Amino acid sequence: MRVQLTMVDYFKNIYTDWKCGVSRVVIQYAAVRNEEQWILLVADIVLSPFERPNGIDDVIFTSEVMGGQIVKNLDEIELDQFFENLLRGQLVLNEVDLRFCSDEKISLYCPVYVQEPDFFVPRLEIRADRPFGEFSQINYARTNAELRAGDRPFDGLADLLSYFGLSNTGLLPQEQKITLSLQPPLDLKLDDCSLLQNKISLRLIKRKNFPRHQVSVGIRLFPSPNLARRMQVSNNLTWSDGDESGFEYGQLVMELDNASAVEVMLSAAGSTVRRQFFFDREKSLNPRLEIYRRFDPNLSHLKEWLDPPPQKSRHLEVGIATLLHLLGASCLTPPPTDAPDLIVETPGKRTAVIECTIKVHDLREKAGKLVSRRNALIYDADGSGPKSDVLAILVTNQPRRQVVLDDDYLLRNQILLLTRENIDNALSNLEIPPDLDQLYLGSLERLQTHLAPVSAAVSWGM
Repeated sequence: MRVQLTMVDYFKNIYTDWKCGVSRVVIQYAAVRNEEQWILLVADIVLSPFERPNGIDDVIFTSEVMGGQIVKNLDEIELDQFFENLLRGQLVLNEVDLRFCSDEKISLYCPVYVQEPDFFVPRLEIRADRPFGEFSQINYARTNAELRAGDRPFDGLADLLSYFGLSNTGLLPQEQKITLSLQPPLDLKLDDCSLLQNKISLRLIKRKNFPRHQVSVGIRLFPSPNLARRMQVSNNLTWSDGDESGFEYGQLVMELDNASAVEVMLSAAGSTVRRQFFFDREKSLNPRLEIYRRFDPNLSHLKEWLDPPPQKSRHLEVGIATLLHLLGASCLTPPPTDAPDLIVETPGKRTAVIECTIKVHDLREKAGKLVSRRNALIYDADGSGPKSDVLAILVTNQPRRQVVLDDDYLLRNQILLLTRENIDNALSNLEIPPDLDQLYLGSLERLQTHLAPVSAAVSWGM
């Protein structure tokens, strides 16, 4: 009987397959003093294929808080010992020997992507089960004063934690956690890859120690990616002898049959590294995009209007309308009235109303207006209805982490939130537009059933 692997087991298997390509460990960490003992609070650790000639070992002390960084090249034996210590909640390297409280139970967890990325970096979280609050009652005023008066001054704890990439809030985390990221031993050199006149050119970079026969390059061709237009092409790679940096390069040049776009799926020892689309600019699959590119070839003007300065906030509305048009929607930007910023219709005649903002402090006000304007469309003047579904979408060009509007509020008011990440995703999918009606219905269902937070919903290709 086959035993089903957990995500943690899956991570360990990838580590076993990829560790021969790891050359360097990069660590940022923070610890707090509990009586006479330093307790590890949080650490972000990256296992990287890139060596560094000179190591780094920096540490900043105060009476109650320690923050530091270590960059060091490790051989495979050292790496295995380091990894085993991490699984026990121990950070042991150079002169650093920090650990969670000795009586803490350790849990292992692998974050699961709601929507798969283009570049895959497996992650493992090692956590202490008990909240860390009893150890985090430090004297912030004294800690901040000590940091400002130090030999290498920091503007308080917020500056220290931000410098080491551990917190954006200025407060110590309330959870003891080690986050381990495993970078793959190979990748595409995107600047050296292209698709032109039915010819695909690919260039790979790979750690010498990682076996060539464990490199997989799968492709599928558009239009019409039927079975005959899907193939593994890793046997067509030509490898160089490499260089002194520890890397070698693979090259592939291949004639294809009627390819307007090619998706490349790169794997290492059977685990996904990258999925990447390459497009022939002369043979676009999106007629709207092809027309628009005659006036804005690199989409540079569109990207500027999607990221306007505060005094030109109206530009965001035009940018979002343009983006939705390129994705296949019909968009109306009404004159200044009590109408929403945008009224959108999908190819299947489904309606959405959109409010846009570049500010994050007034989202609750914007959301209130959005609800009112949606209700004006779906209810009669006497309050009867609703007559039809209308999706309400709140768009900000700020990153999701900066948005303070809570998901419960959005769910209660049936509002879909799109942020900077969704806009970037839409820009990357313009060549092969998504099915807007399918995404519309999926988003509406998630909102109506409260199956998942709105911010995690698959939405409008954005």
